[in-house]
Amino acid sequence: MIEQIGTPDEVYAAPATPFVYQFIGNVNLFHSRDHAPWTKQHGDAVAYVRPHDIDISITPQDDTALPVEVKLVRAIGSVVRVEVVADGSSEFIEIELSRERFDAAPLASGDKVFIRPRRFRVFETGGSMGAVRNSVVRDEAQGAAQ
Repeated sequence: MIEQIGTPDEVYAAPATPFVYQFIGNVNLFHSRDHAPWTKQHGDAVAYVRPHDIDISITPQDDTALPVEVKLVRAIGSVVRVEVVADGSSEFIEIELSRERFDAAPLASGDKVFIRPRRFRVFETGGSMGAVRNSVVRDEAQGAAQ
C-alpha cells in the first residue's frame, strides 16, 4: 500500500499518516489526554513532534507548556541532544538544540524546565485499529493551524 506520494521535502514537511511521520525521521509522540495540552484536542489523539521542533524554557511560556526534568545532555558536534521526562511519565522525550541555543542557556541533568513544540501534527485516532480520522498541523513560527 502506498501511504503518500511526493518529493522527499514534501513528504518530510507534511507527512500524511502516522506511519509516514515515523518512517521519515525521529519523532516524539504525545498523547493528547496525558501530555499534549497544546493540541487542544478533546478526543483520543496523538501529536507527532520532531526533536528539533521543540522549544525549552526555564519558565513556562504559557499555560500549555509541559513541565519536564532533564535526564541526559549529549553534545554531538554542532547539535546537543537533550532527553527529558514529563512529570508523571516514564517515557523519554528527545530534543535537539543547536550548539548556539544550548550555549545561550545550558542545561544539566536534573534541571526542571518547560517544553512546547513549535511545529507538530495531530492525528486523531478512533476504533480498535487506531485509524486516522483527521489531522491538524500547528506551526508556531507562522502562528496558524493548517
